[in-house]
Amino acid sequence: MTKHETMCDTYKHKQLVNKFMNQVIQRLCERAINHDNSKLEDFEADIFAQHDSKLAGCTYGSEEDKKTLEELKDALDHHYAKNRHHPQHWPNGIKDMDLVDLIEMICDWKASSFK
Repeated sequence: MTKHETMCDTYKHKQLVNKFMNQVIQRLCERAINHDNSKLEDFEADIFAQHDSKLAGCTYGSEEDKKTLEELKDALDHHYAKNRHHPQHWPNGIKDMDLVDLIEMICDWKASSFK
């Protein structure tokens, strides 16, 4: 293979990598725009409005936390069903999630830590 042929192959490779990375970027942008839209629907919004402040004040894993999560069960079940960035959305949890799901989940966790 000549230097010119090698360079042409490298440019083709770069173009394909660019194409695939831009597809991931597009999916991430769509996820950013649509993240947690189901929480803005009346069904989830009404339930979260009643209980969300209690959950924020709970210690993770405490009896109060477990009780509040049980009160939120219907809203959480609905939320998980509509939002693929939650492991609960999937039959096999995190094992079924793709890279974009995982990135959105981690960003969600990071944002939740700022409350």
